[in-house]
Amino acid sequence: MFWSKGFADSIRSDEGSTLLSALIMLMFTSFLLLSSVTVLKHQMIQYRQTALSYEARTMIEMTEVLLKDDFDDYQSYPSEVRFSSGSTTVSRLTDTRFLIKAELNNQHTSQKTVELAVKPVEPSTPLKTDESIDDEAVGDEPEATPEVQAVKDHQDE
Repeated sequence: MFWSKGFADSIRSDEGSTLLSALIMLMFTSFLLLSSVTVLKHQMIQYRQTALSYEARTMIEMTEVLLKDDFDDYQSYPSEVRFSSGSTTVSRLTDTRFLIKAELNNQHTSQKTVELAVKPVEPSTPLKTDESIDDEAVGDEPEATPEVQAVKDHQDE
């Protein structure tokens, strides 16, 4: 065979290679662990920001509903709405355009511009009555369907 004396001695004396392999494996494992922790940290920050954004958007949408309900004749509207997690402020930009700004208790802010359409008020007209309906034709009890009548007949027996 093709064995040399130096090669056979180097196979038998591997005193430092185990330590080197263990250090390389330790470095690789610590790199993977630190990378996983960093990714998890960034995902938690992103989740927190998303939750705050949803909370602020919900406050803005609720204020928008209140604004649409209370807005009449270009006059009255809520200027500030308080929630348990923050508050929203409403400021008028034009006659029908408003800026709603939400600020959470932890200083996170979000804003939205809302355009309201004013409903035209129509004059009320009296309802026309139908005089062709006879008062005697309208009974107090509705007529029974054939199925209900069959049940009533069966109970009477």
